[in-house]
Amino acid sequence: MNDKYSVTVNQKSGLSSEGDQNLSISIGDTNIQSRSAYKKLISLPDSLITFDPHSLKEIITTIDEGMSKLDLDEVDFITQININVKNELNNHSVDYFEDVVIIDFYPHFYKLDNFFATKEIQNTVQPKVDQIIKRLNRQITALQGDDSFEAVLIKLTNALIDENHEQMKNKEDQILLILYYFYCNCCIGKKTKDEKNVDA
Repeated sequence: MNDKYSVTVNQKSGLSSEGDQNLSISIGDTNIQSRSAYKKLISLPDSLITFDPHSLKEIITTIDEGMSKLDLDEVDFITQININVKNELNNHSVDYFEDVVIIDFYPHFYKLDNFFATKEIQNTVQPKVDQIIKRLNRQITALQGDDSFEAVLIKLTNALIDENHEQMKNKEDQILLILYYFYCNCCIGKKTKDEKNVDA
C-alpha cells in the first residue's frame, strides 16, 4: 500500500480579496478533489480539459428550448460514417455506445436535424455552435489522454451542471443528447479517414 498523503491549499486573504483558492487532496496516487485556479473556465476532474461553461450552457438551453417546440414525425438516424471505426479511434467503449447512445439518444437525433435545418437557426445559432464545437474539440482531441470518450463527455456534463446548477440540474439527458449528436455527426472527436476525406 502506498502511504503517500498530500494536502495543498492556497488561499488569498486580506483586504479586497475574493477568497480564491486552489484545493488539492491526494491519498496515495489517487486525487480525491481538486479545484481549478481558473476564474471563468471549468476544468474537468482529473483532466487537463477546460471549457467555458456559460457559452456551452447558452447553446444547450437554446437547442433544448427550440427542440421542445418541434412537432415532427420520427425518422431513424443513420450515420454517414463507420461509427465502429470512429469509436475505436476515440477510445469509446462498444458496450456503452450500444446500450446507451443507440438506445437513449439515436431516437432523438431527428429533432436536432430539423432544428438545425431551419433558416433562422442557421443564421443565428449555428455560428455560435460552430465556435463552441471547434473550441471543445480542440480540448478533447489534445487532452483526452487515456480517458474513454464517454467518460470525457460525462465529466463535461457533470461539470456544466455543477457550474450552472439551477438552470441545468435536470438537463443531463439533453446535454448528452446534444454532445452525442455532435459526435455522431463528425463534429467532435478524432476523425476517421472517411470523415477527413469528406472535409477535404
